[in-house]
Amino acid sequence: SSAVHYSSPSFGGFAFNAMYDFGSHSEAANNETARGYMADVFYKSKMFDVGVAYKYNDNTTANSVLTTIDNNAVAAGTYDEDMAYQNIVVGATVRPMAGLGITFGWQQEKNKNAAGQDQYSNGYGLSAMYSAGKMSYVLSAGMVDDLKGDRAVEDSGYWGVNGAVIYKLSKQTQLQAGVSYMDADDKAGGSATGSVGMTDTGVKAYAGQAAYAAMVGLRTDF
Repeated sequence: SSAVHYSSPSFGGFAFNAMYDFGSHSEAANNETARGYMADVFYKSKMFDVGVAYKYNDNTTANSVLTTIDNNAVAAGTYDEDMAYQNIVVGATVRPMAGLGITFGWQQEKNKNAAGQDQYSNGYGLSAMYSAGKMSYVLSAGMVDDLKGDRAVEDSGYWGVNGAVIYKLSKQTQLQAGVSYMDADDKAGGSATGSVGMTDTGVKAYAGQAAYAAMVGLRTDF
């Protein structure tokens, strides 16, 4: 797809981005796919950061939009002019004292199927990171509530917590260790056979189950 993007300069810590996605055209389906737009506004200061982002695409499915963003490729799927995908993110970080940062985020994903029926869910996250000398400590928690809208699904939410300790061996190298726990409702992912994931390692919890993960690693930045 072709897109046009603008990033503003910073005006005393305030800035914004805007993008229009022209989508792609399918001769076989005789329609346009994944056309949409995105905008975000944020403010950065010494004590806190805050921002909001919005993205909308029509004629496409949620999975296709996400794959386009993450992998720069359109996923195979059924496209329909009645489908749509919307994503809203609001976040803020507060630094009340030296070495401490507390972050909160809210996200709502909403999609509409070919029949015009919508479905959406809200996600919430809270984390804190404290650094002193060569040590850093991270504790975070998040949850996603049940699917709502015309295609609501009860008991489809999930939640998770994780903690990590980071030790700086040098400016470029870190020793890391962490643990994660995730609990999924009976219909997490939209069905009794669905799955959800909240960890960077790709660990998933299947509907009605819990998942644990532990990590020890060495990171070096070149």
